[in-house]
Amino acid sequence: VINGGKDSGAVANGRREKDLNLVLGLEVFRRAMLESPRLWIPAMTRWRDERMSLDSRVAVCNKLDAPTVSIHHNSAPNPKAHGAEAWVYHSFEDGLETACHSLGVYLLAALRDTAGLDTSRGVKTNPLFRILNGTKQAAVILEVGFLTNAEDARLVVERRAKIAGGI
Repeated sequence: VINGGKDSGAVANGRREKDLNLVLGLEVFRRAMLESPRLWIPAMTRWRDERMSLDSRVAVCNKLDAPTVSIHHNSAPNPKAHGAEAWVYHSFEDGLETACHSLGVYLLAALRDTAGLDTSRGVKTNPLFRILNGTKQAAVILEVGFLTNAEDARLVVERRAKIAGGI
């Protein structure tokens, strides 16, 4: 869960990304512990409203040596931009990119199927995102919707439990 402390992330339609990221991340953690404790153990990089550097987050992810899903809420200058999307690193070393892309596709399908979110933005690549280029295992940045789009901003709050279930 990125953002926190003085870094509010996106702010639009009466919502702050840092607050939504934390609440959604805690719900994902809670559900994972209750519903599938033997399959995998989730981890959080923050438990309260505090800032943690990207390098510190990458270090935590690498220490855990497990796939990383970084939860976010998007923003754009155009308020018509909407939908969920996943970001992955574009390197094709050792099949890791295939794993990242597959994880992104799976997460978007789950958001579509469980929460009814528009996922047509798909999986995109960006080698510059630190959480993607610094981790040694599969990593995905998951943007669940645009806070700058009034409908998305409403849906990410109303469907939070379903979104958490999808993740």
